[in-house]
This record gives sequence, C-alpha cells and structure tokens, in this order.
Amino acid sequence: MFVGPKLKIERAKRHVQELHSVMQAYGQSRPYSMSREEDTLAGQNVYRVRVNKPLPIQMSAILGDAVHNLRCVLDYLICDCIRAAGGEPSGGSGLQIKREGNRPDRIWDQVTNLRHLRLQSPKLSVGL
Repeated sequence: MFVGPKLKIERAKRHVQELHSVMQAYGQSRPYSMSREEDTLAGQNVYRVRVNKPLPIQMSAILGDAVHNLRCVLDYLICDCIRAAGGEPSGGSGLQIKREGNRPDRIWDQVTNLRHLRLQSPKLSVGL
C-alpha cells in the first residue's frame, strides 16, 4: 500500500532534477546581457537588460509534469486510505478541488483548507 504515491513522488523528483539541468544549461548560455547608460538630463544611471535567448519551451512542460505528479499523489493517498479502511475508491474518490469563479487564488484556498478534504467509503467517512 502507498506504493503509487511513492512512485509519483520519485518521478516528480526526476522531473525537478531535469528542470534544474535545463535551467543550469540555460543560465550558462549567457541568455541575457546588461548595459548601463547615463541619463545626463536626469542625472541618473539607466540599466537595461536584454534577453538574447528566450527560456527553453520545454521548461514549462517539465514543471507541469512535476506538479501533475505531485497532484496525483494526493489522489493516490486518498484512495489508499479508503482501501486501508476496507472500502473501494469510486470514480469520485480523490482530492476534490472546488473552483469558485475564475480566481486561481480561490483554488489554492480550497486545496490548503483541509476542511474541504473528504474521504468516503462504505466504512469510512472523514471530514478533516
């Protein structure tokens, strides 16, 4: 039991390692340059940063895969808890995230507020 969550966590760690490697290679490629100019009218220095090379597109996919794996861990844990209590997970088992409007911050409120977490099986009904 709890093998699935452990596997997903290990996979997420590999994604993070891959992301670190891509970021490190990007940083070493000197992707940006800086210059300083003097604004004689204002009597100030103006600093400019020029992006010579955009972020690698695969960075978003790697990060998305890591986050998805960690999100799946929550579902797997809930299903394993249901099994441990003698129940069988249904199609509605897992961490429920209730969207309230289109505000992403409200989604995180739902995830971090454990009162919205419901574990249900024939022998187990827990609201944290």
